[in-house]
Amino acid sequence: MAPHPHPSPLPRGEGVVFDDSFLIIESNRMSLQELSFVVGVVLPLALAMGPWMFKVHAKLAVIASKIVDLCDMMDHASDEHQQLWQVSSKHESRLDTHDVQLSHIAERLKRE
Repeated sequence: MAPHPHPSPLPRGEGVVFDDSFLIIESNRMSLQELSFVVGVVLPLALAMGPWMFKVHAKLAVIASKIVDLCDMMDHASDEHQQLWQVSSKHESRLDTHDVQLSHIAERLKRE
């Protein structure tokens, strides 16, 4: 077997298997001292980060609900805008019809 191309900070020996492409560490049981160290580091970190994470989660939930409300308002505004354009189009066509009718009336009055 060829030596591993990159030097490793882990010592060669029991529990460490070197392969051509990967460094595989065999699982060993942790000692009580290692387990207490991991728990001693993880538990205070989780207790310190927990309230902050809940606060961030609550803020994100509020932001998400406001975004949903904003999307609903934009959909409603889009529908209203479409209706107003339809009404405006109808009014414009009526005004064009009235302009034509008034021009015909003006021509008749000039002839008489």
